[in-house]
Amino acid sequence: MRARSEYIVEFSGLKNGSHFYEWRLGDAFFDGFNRDGFQNSHLLVKAKMDKDETMLVFHLNLDGTLQFDCDRCLTPFNFRLQGTKALVFKLNGTESQEEDEDLFVLEASEFQLDLAPHLNDLVQVLLPMKRLCQMNEGQPKECDKEMLDQLKTYSASQDESPTMDPRWEALRQLKSDDN
Repeated sequence: MRARSEYIVEFSGLKNGSHFYEWRLGDAFFDGFNRDGFQNSHLLVKAKMDKDETMLVFHLNLDGTLQFDCDRCLTPFNFRLQGTKALVFKLNGTESQEEDEDLFVLEASEFQLDLAPHLNDLVQVLLPMKRLCQMNEGQPKECDKEMLDQLKTYSASQDESPTMDPRWEALRQLKSDDN
């Protein structure tokens, strides 16, 4: 993936101390990544970077809305996404140093940092596993009754037990005869 300049932080010429950044993440940002079932994204990321001689520490704060289709009835709804994360980049490090998921080692020759993949990771981690109309931002919605009724007509009835293939039944008899 090609780096986009608006998400690149050139840290080599910056003085030690705090620096502030702000990025808007919309659908165009996520076109280069796996979108994971959402559209109409309007996210704002505010970042505070603390720089010293040996490391960069980013404090990311994300807030905004995305649109999902309900997993149950397929009705679109808006979801509010909020979260924070800290990222630590060690300067002039070596690859042999132990890393954890929020600590990254930068080589001495690096002078800039592309934060786009890290911003995408932050969004992906915050996404809910199950997406339902009741999660609508502002006021919860009810699922579309017509769609739920349609699903009931096409789904298998709870009362009907599936018939077992007679070959499996014969094998089950063999197993019970041995015991």
